[in-house]
Amino acid sequence: MLVREFLELASPSHGEVWVDATAGFGGHTFEIARAVGEDGVVLAIEKDPVTYEMLVNNIAEMGFKNVVSINSDYIKLSDIVISRVGRRPNGVLFDLGISSFHIDEAGRGFSYRKDEYLDMRFDPSRGQPLADALKSLSEEDIASIIYAFGEERRARRIASAIYRAVRRGELTRTAELNSAIRSVVPARILNDVLPRVYQAFRIFINEELEHVAIGLASAAASLEDGGRLVIISYHSLEDRIAKQLGKLPIFERVNKKVVRPSETERKRNPRSRSAKMRVLLKVGDMDEKDIYNHIAAFVPRFRRRP
Repeated sequence: MLVREFLELASPSHGEVWVDATAGFGGHTFEIARAVGEDGVVLAIEKDPVTYEMLVNNIAEMGFKNVVSINSDYIKLSDIVISRVGRRPNGVLFDLGISSFHIDEAGRGFSYRKDEYLDMRFDPSRGQPLADALKSLSEEDIASIIYAFGEERRARRIASAIYRAVRRGELTRTAELNSAIRSVVPARILNDVLPRVYQAFRIFINEELEHVAIGLASAAASLEDGGRLVIISYHSLEDRIAKQLGKLPIFERVNKKVVRPSETERKRNPRSRSAKMRVLLKVGDMDEKDIYNHIAAFVPRFRRRP
């Protein structure tokens, strides 16, 4: 996503150390590896264990000797960089959001277009699947999640239908979730509402926005002076956090306006339509806790009702 624009604006260069905090299968990782050359290093972090295994295979098949991979979460970025690379990075990339693999192939209930078990975890070894988590949520909790993380104004009506289905023991699969939503949402707007509800539950289960704030603060504090922090976001909640980070005095904005995919890329990959890229240049230092406290104020919260 936005690979050409990333290379132009972030300019990874020979001998530099970069971190791809959301490596996936290695799309951006390998482009960075080519740019930094044999004297440079790319630390590729991937949270999903299935995706990580494919990433490792891709690294081996393509013969990259300057890519160091780790199956971990980017909230641990500063510790990982110290232990694996031993020096501050010149650049960090976050390509946020959900990958095509999770939508099309993971089988974990990320897509409303397939009938799958409602899991929605990026790392199935941690936390609860959504099907189990819903059983412990009140109707008010569900409404709060849908409103806060999906920005859906029909949250209360939808939450009521979901809560009733859970109480009847009818909500363990995406088809059942779709049916509950369909029962209270007009057909003409269903395809707009469904993605927002799925986004809300995915963010809730994975604590995505809190992790974004922690990860960005860690990356910002870890960067070398003159380093570049690149954030590609896919919805307003992510972009709001990235925008606030760019307002800190330790950063200058490389691109004054957000960069969006070209028409050619949008046609080739329709899922890229919502992507926004911000590139920040580090020009000063600030404590990681202070960075986090600044951007955390813009993270929507869900607090379970007692």
